[in-house]
Amino acid sequence: NALLESSNPNNAVINNNVIPKITRYCRTKTDIKIRNKKNLIPRAADSSPFLIYNQDHNKCVVAVSASQVTVAPCDHTSQNQQFRWASQSHLLSISLKLCLGAQDLKDWVKVLLFPCDEKSELQYWQCKNETLFGLKDKELHLNYGNRNEKNMMIHQGSGSWSCWKIYGTQKDLCSKGYQEVFTLGGNAFGSPCQFPFQFGEKWYAECTPQGRSDGQLWCATETDYNKAKKWGFCPSKCESSPHISCYVFCHLLPFSSDQEKDQ
Repeated sequence: NALLESSNPNNAVINNNVIPKITRYCRTKTDIKIRNKKNLIPRAADSSPFLIYNQDHNKCVVAVSASQVTVAPCDHTSQNQQFRWASQSHLLSISLKLCLGAQDLKDWVKVLLFPCDEKSELQYWQCKNETLFGLKDKELHLNYGNRNEKNMMIHQGSGSWSCWKIYGTQKDLCSKGYQEVFTLGGNAFGSPCQFPFQFGEKWYAECTPQGRSDGQLWCATETDYNKAKKWGFCPSKCESSPHISCYVFCHLLPFSSDQEKDQ
């Protein structure tokens, strides 16, 4: 934990005094819209958690445990029902810090929760026609209710029991996005956060102040911080009007104090 106490995001020393220059500024939504049209900045994705809802059953997916994924009456306050995209194709359980995956690439196998693995095809998900949802580039879909099975299953069928929406909307699951969080300071040279990551005995699906006495949020940039020891601070947010969006950029080129004065 001493490493986490050694730096401040405004003056972090990296690799023999290579110091990241931090620039903060806020823009109004109108200004951001104009700049987006000019392709000057990327449009921010809504990467917040959501509930996976089936309209026919009128229920939401719930992660009971790593070995049991089923459905229950929807409750937006229950972390067991909350998921978010951990990459462009991986779905993360907020409560268990594990990724949704199939037991095998074949019909009628269970959907369970596994340690997130970017290389595993069993965890690659994709939105298809309308709200049909399943494994990427496979005719295998997320299903509940067939054959009186009480666990979520992989099924070749493409009926309404394999169609899933974001609870409270008519939108498919891919209407929520994944947005990489690029770090500042630390020792990861601006690498993006890796969610979930392990610190000590716990797993984290978002930036955390754990291990620091100053309350600053940080993340690991490798899955296992205990082994890799790679980390960085998370960008701050504007503490102002909800009509203001804040962007934090980190230029990781070395610069001297004289150069800074000329910027």
